[in-house]
Amino acid sequence: MKFRQSWSPSLKGALPETRRLLVPRQRLLALDAGLPILVIEGPSGYGKTVLAEMWLALHRGDATCCWISLDASSGDPIIFLNGVLEAVGADVVGKEEAGIDGEAGLSERFAHLCTHLANADTRFVIVFDDVHAIADRHACVYLERLLTLASSKLCLCLTMQPFDVGLGLGRLTAEGKVTWVQAPSLAMTREEVSELSQLRGRPLNDAQLDWLYQVTQGWPALTQIALAAPIDLGDEALARDVTAGSAPLREYIYQRFIQTLSEDDRDVLWTLSCVGSAPVSLLIALNPPASKVDIAILNFRALGLVQNRDLDDSTTVSLHALIREVAARLLADAAARTKTEVLREAAEWKWTHGRGAIAVGLALDGGPELAALARGWIKELGFNFLFRTGQHQTLLGLIERWEKVTRIFDPEIDSIAAWALIFQRQFAQAESRLARISQAGEGALADALHLQRTVIAALRDDFSLAGILSQQWLRNNSGKESFALGIASTVLAFSLKFTADFDRAQVAVRDAMYGFNSVQSAYGTVWAHVVNALVLIQAGRYRAALAQIEAGLTRCPGSQGFGNLRTLLRAQEAFLRYERNELEKVREILGEVLSLLSDQGVVDAVCLGYAAAARARAANGDFGTALDILSEGELIAVQRDFPRLNAALRIERALLLVRSGASSQAKPILQSIPSAYRMKTTARLLQVRIAIADGEGNTARQIAQELLPRLRAQGRQSRLCEALILFALSEDLCGNDRGSLAALGEALEIASVEGYLRTFVDEGKVVMAMIRRWLSDARGGFRPAIVLAKQLLELIDSPEDPALKDTPTTVFNKRERQILALLSDGLSNAQLAQRCFISEGTVKWYLHNLYEKLGVGNRTALLRAVRDLGLKL
Repeated sequence: MKFRQSWSPSLKGALPETRRLLVPRQRLLALDAGLPILVIEGPSGYGKTVLAEMWLALHRGDATCCWISLDASSGDPIIFLNGVLEAVGADVVGKEEAGIDGEAGLSERFAHLCTHLANADTRFVIVFDDVHAIADRHACVYLERLLTLASSKLCLCLTMQPFDVGLGLGRLTAEGKVTWVQAPSLAMTREEVSELSQLRGRPLNDAQLDWLYQVTQGWPALTQIALAAPIDLGDEALARDVTAGSAPLREYIYQRFIQTLSEDDRDVLWTLSCVGSAPVSLLIALNPPASKVDIAILNFRALGLVQNRDLDDSTTVSLHALIREVAARLLADAAARTKTEVLREAAEWKWTHGRGAIAVGLALDGGPELAALARGWIKELGFNFLFRTGQHQTLLGLIERWEKVTRIFDPEIDSIAAWALIFQRQFAQAESRLARISQAGEGALADALHLQRTVIAALRDDFSLAGILSQQWLRNNSGKESFALGIASTVLAFSLKFTADFDRAQVAVRDAMYGFNSVQSAYGTVWAHVVNALVLIQAGRYRAALAQIEAGLTRCPGSQGFGNLRTLLRAQEAFLRYERNELEKVREILGEVLSLLSDQGVVDAVCLGYAAAARARAANGDFGTALDILSEGELIAVQRDFPRLNAALRIERALLLVRSGASSQAKPILQSIPSAYRMKTTARLLQVRIAIADGEGNTARQIAQELLPRLRAQGRQSRLCEALILFALSEDLCGNDRGSLAALGEALEIASVEGYLRTFVDEGKVVMAMIRRWLSDARGGFRPAIVLAKQLLELIDSPEDPALKDTPTTVFNKRERQILALLSDGLSNAQLAQRCFISEGTVKWYLHNLYEKLGVGNRTALLRAVRDLGLKL
């Protein structure tokens, strides 16, 4: 992918001679209806790029203009998004350890792009040239998302050859956002052909003009070539041949044109026909001296046969597809070097200049003769692309091409492909390759094969199998220091969390950090912090979990490609801050990560993030938005095939219904959850709550009594505290005041160690009344439990509680100010999302935060409050 920022015509390297031979075609600009999207569609050589340049030049004075040239490598979404980020002047994710979790890393980049576009003080005008180059590739997903954001602040132009687009352009056209300019409009008119002939010094009479126009049908590039070729346009025989069809005459034009080229020009043209596009420095290396290449490129540019592109101040030229196929066919026999020889030299030059993927692609263009070279390079690129740059799609594409060329099986190549498929969550395809490796009996890959199956089990959320496989791998590789040790130990720690074997899980995390540190993998180390925090939260050790999160966050600054890990850590932090009743902090965190949760792959962290968001809304009495958030999470769980997440969020939804007084609605939700999940602790605690809500004290007490010994044995302090509170409520319901207060006292003792607050507050006024009774009977003065009890009562009574205070807050962050400024235009939530480059769900989140800050309940009252306070936005 090539890009240009703050575009100017000089960046194309256009010489005066080049522009002198172009016919002004202002009529084409008049076709632009001023809509946010302009699509220029036509075959190669129809002047799409020239028109896009003219269109972009119109916007130079009042916008940031960017040019992004797409090629096959741009189909990898990592490359695509990094290119767009750099083009618009945003920080680009570092190349080192840029993301193992594919979708999460892509989500991070796209969110960063949207934030940059939204926060910019200028509007952006962007051209995507040669969009057909990424047809049917994953990058199209992100181009389509960008197209949906097109507005007066973001104008986009696409140039492309006709293909089955699938970018949502049909829908956007129906919405009145797209102007189309297609081949019939791009074709030169008879008058333009006549003008061009004058510019080239070959004025035509009417008969000659009729002949040329009929043969070329206004095809701009072919018309240029025909006028440059030594053809007698008045030849009567040629004129008669028109009736037999234009194809033979076009071939004749090409032949005559190539015959006019000098030997040096033909050498450069042959090289370009083999490689398609190349830096001028590569062309010089293959066709010295430099003057030879410079003159040839000057001639080709004057005829519009090449496009000149700029990347890091080094010029790259690309040969038009129209002439490439013809030149490759007509020059092959007379060329001094075969195509394979040119491709080998070009590939080796690219490899030595750090363009590994392009080098492999060129080698594969050379067919079986260069396949061995490509295979060696693929193996060298494997680890870096898999575990650092995250170019999984690029790697898979190269491997699939290699397999198509060679039709042979290479277990090491299969293993690399399997890793790429695993990180893209294409597990069935990955397992198919692993099965093939296993059948081949490749002993050297046994450890890698075992580890890959371990990771698949973990990513599929099959923690039982993942635990077994990780322990086996670690036994077989005892004493080794490696990245693989870090992966296996991380998986083991995560698996042990589910069996409440927290001490062993902590040991596994320590081993994981040791393995990652041995290869200086900061990314792996932060992953270990993510898992360690989850283990500690499961154990109820909230203080230690916060310390782990803070340590992890210091290692993953947003500019270094750790965005998905930061999201996972911040989602856990939001949950812990909620438990401490730091609701303002919770809102701040979720404003950053809520829209990113849907693309994360760690179910536990995602669940904690959604739970924190829903509970924070419910804490302010906004149960409707809370339930909407959980429903959105459930939908994502279904779409991504995360049954455990779906079950957990449904339980959370039923919990909120019980707390809102709608226990009858919670019952069918609980019954709809698969039986395997209904036996989990969270579901059993929900059953206790429903029984209490229904006045069934004995039933509630019986279930709680069954849970308490298990939770004590497991050491799950937060769940034990929760169960004790519910047991106290059930005892109170049964009239056993002494037993009730004893259970409540034990819960307070546990909570005082870790600072649990919302665990008590969220259970409602009955629990607060019980705390008052317990406190009146308590002895010991300054015991931690007594201090906590007093703190809880002060929290409920104090108007300074963020959840209860009435005083409006008039300090707004940048995003809130942006939304307030747009609200006065009467925009809908969907329009606000578009203008702010965020989702509708995030818009709702910010709106409700604003309602709370100003103590209002709707948009009209919000705007009135802003005006009454005289706030400047």
